[in-house]
Amino acid sequence: MRSLLRTLDGLFLLLSPIALLFFLLCALLLPVNVREHPLFLAQLEEEGQVTKATVTAVLDNGTVLIRYTTAAGAERTDSLATAYYDGSVRATLQPESVHTVRYLPTYGDNQSPILESEIDAVRSYRKPLGGLYALLIASWLVLIIRPDILYAGYVQNWTAVRDELPGEVRA
Repeated sequence: MRSLLRTLDGLFLLLSPIALLFFLLCALLLPVNVREHPLFLAQLEEEGQVTKATVTAVLDNGTVLIRYTTAAGAERTDSLATAYYDGSVRATLQPESVHTVRYLPTYGDNQSPILESEIDAVRSYRKPLGGLYALLIASWLVLIIRPDILYAGYVQNWTAVRDELPGEVRA
C-alpha cells in the first residue's frame, strides 16, 4: 500500500507542471467561451441582416450549405449553424428548400447564419463546456494535492533542495 501511495505521489508530482499550464489555460478560455454566444446574439440583433437563402447541399456530416444574396448584392455561400436546432427543424433543411436567415455582413469566425424562424432556439442554446470544466477541476485537484510547482519561483538555493532529496533521487 505504501508503494502505491508513493507511486501516486510521484505521478502527481510529474503532473503538477502540466496541471498548472492546463489550469491557467482553462481559466483563460472559460470566460471567453461563456461570453462568446451572448456576444454573437447581441451582434446578430444589432447588425444582422435578414434575407432568403436556398439550401444547396446537406453533407453526410450534417453540415448544411446555403446560398444567399447579401444586402450589398453579392452572392454568398455559407454553412448554416445547425447545432442550435432539434431534429425536426434539421429535417426541413433539404436541398433546394428556401428559408429566411439572419446573417452578419461582417464575416468572422463562428458567425454563420441562423434561421430567422428559430431565433428563440438560438437564444436558449448553451454551448457544452463540460470538458473545459472537467479539465479545470482535474488540474485544480492535482495542484491541491501536489502544489510544489507553485512555489518553485521562491527557491533561492537549489543546492540545498538537492541535498534534501533521498540518495537514489539525487544521483
